[in-house]
Amino acid sequence: MASRRQLALVLHAHLPYVLDPTPWSPAEGWLHEAIWECYLPLVEMLEGLDRDDVGGSITISISPPLASMLADPRLGRRFEDRLSALIDLNDAQRQRIASQPRFDEVNRLYGRRLREAKDSWQRHDADLLGPLRRLHERGRVELMTTAASHAYLPGLSPLKNAAAAQLRVGRQSFAALTGVDCGGLWVPECGYDDTVDAALSAMGCRYTVLDDHAVRFAEPRQAPGSAIVSHRGVVILPRDREISHLVWDPRRGYPGHPSYREFYRDLGLELPAAQLAPFTPATLTGLKYHRITAKDQQHKEPYEPESAHARARRDAADFLDRLEASAERRRATAPFIVAAFDAELFGHWWFEGPQFLDHLLRGLHRSQTLEATTLGDTVARCPEVATAEPTPSSWGRGGFGAAWVGPKTAWLWRHIHHAHHQVRAAVQGTSNESVTCALARDQAVRELLQLQASDWPFMLDAGQGTAVAAQRLSEHYRRAMDLAAVAAGDRDATEVEQHRLAAAQRQAGFLHELSGDALCAALA
Repeated sequence: MASRRQLALVLHAHLPYVLDPTPWSPAEGWLHEAIWECYLPLVEMLEGLDRDDVGGSITISISPPLASMLADPRLGRRFEDRLSALIDLNDAQRQRIASQPRFDEVNRLYGRRLREAKDSWQRHDADLLGPLRRLHERGRVELMTTAASHAYLPGLSPLKNAAAAQLRVGRQSFAALTGVDCGGLWVPECGYDDTVDAALSAMGCRYTVLDDHAVRFAEPRQAPGSAIVSHRGVVILPRDREISHLVWDPRRGYPGHPSYREFYRDLGLELPAAQLAPFTPATLTGLKYHRITAKDQQHKEPYEPESAHARARRDAADFLDRLEASAERRRATAPFIVAAFDAELFGHWWFEGPQFLDHLLRGLHRSQTLEATTLGDTVARCPEVATAEPTPSSWGRGGFGAAWVGPKTAWLWRHIHHAHHQVRAAVQGTSNESVTCALARDQAVRELLQLQASDWPFMLDAGQGTAVAAQRLSEHYRRAMDLAAVAAGDRDATEVEQHRLAAAQRQAGFLHELSGDALCAALA
């Protein structure tokens, strides 16, 4: 067993900051869906593995915006109320499907799942960071984090201290919220260039994950799948694209099997408004009664939970077989495999994903070839690592940042850069020490960091959620610029600006766990 290769399974959990003063906003619904479909099932799965003494461990990266929302006391009651409303909505479908008994099984499944989610939420005292921290302390999970607002860091490279501020504030925020000081950091979108490497090294980050072509095209060239260390001392672990695409790829990946749940047939898109209350029309509820059936046809058959579960078990066994074969092929060149995914794939986009992971990790426990390890353990057990320079890169379409700095989003970076210069100048030049100026300065930094989030260009490039992205970009830019002007002390805040400052502080709990001095020191 001592000679087993390592599988470093990494789940990166991130959502933009969407808690809103008005409960149940459409964007806040993203968070509620992710909690009951993904985060709660993953915590329950990991706790079950721990109870059953299943060996192995995984790495979970949690972004500061998500950690901040999960720690916000406003979330507890809102999420519980949403679950209650979903339970009522699902129960109300029984009369509608009475003449269609093939939907009875999926209706009962959701009834059980939603009630179990509510019980789990209450049992964990509306706190998911707590059980994850306990799993971290037991060595079952390695917790790590990422940049403050999940910015695409290469887009900030021309700006002095911008990438470094994102990483430093992100790490400080996560430590304040969880008590965990991370040895490694997840780089948003695996976006890398030399400025990012310098920022990681300067703050003592020991390792990160990049997409495999960052290492494949490194100088000098290295064996496929090898770890390398940059000349500044940051260990780079390559994400195995071939293995990851068995799960990730929308065309040939496991989640596309006809037995699995169809994501886009949601009750919120199908029921008339009168039957959806208190949900608004076109709200994604997470209640989806159909299976994929066939990707190229509109007709969808009813979802069959037992068939889907059996498929997840078979796919996990197949994935393990492929992992073991890959580990044997590369035994002489790389003692590990890194399989990294967005956490939300498991449960939200791929409803059966947590079941797949449960079967996979139990299979790894029995494997004679592979064991599940954390990124930190993988780095510690690596043989001597060659020094090489990764190529600038990202994950996602094209592999070189097109979704964030491509033609569709190039225009917004001018505004991001302009706001950075104005806010940084205000931070460096503030001489007015009034309470209003200090509050304006601190909030200006928070608004700037949120303006830089990678979510907004990604949504604009994909053509999905564009109204939300455009609104958030406009709001954060306007607030950052207005508050920077007040913070600079050139003039007193107008009544409107004082109102905006108060409103901004009421609306967002983002980064309020850090002092204003810490925020400004990172940017200065």
